[in-house]
Amino acid sequence: MPCLSPGQLIKLYCDWLQKPKYFLVVSVADEPLLFWISSNKPAFCASDPAIDADFLQLTTEEYPFLNHDSWLDCGEVCKRFTWQSIEYQLKFRMGWICGNISTNTKSKLIQAVGNSERLSTLHQRIISEGL
Repeated sequence: MPCLSPGQLIKLYCDWLQKPKYFLVVSVADEPLLFWISSNKPAFCASDPAIDADFLQLTTEEYPFLNHDSWLDCGEVCKRFTWQSIEYQLKFRMGWICGNISTNTKSKLIQAVGNSERLSTLHQRIISEGL
């Protein structure tokens, strides 16, 4: 999809949640690969340091479009969208292309992706090369 590149933050409507949600574009290859941005870090992270390490905090100070500090899950790729569905949503909501991650966040993201025990080696390579 030509209008997006890895490292961009976007908002998409999720029909399974019945509301829009923020995502980070991590690959624009054949299929879109996105990371979820959540309001809260899941409680089970506290009991598993490997999973906890997959979450990066995004602050409203650095990302003012967020309503509150949020968490980027770098250990699970969202593949629920097609390029066609993303293009359709953003065509009518250009304001949902929110900007790019900072250099600091990008550095932490690359480290988290490389160390993630939940991501496949293939996804680790695709994401790291794309960023």
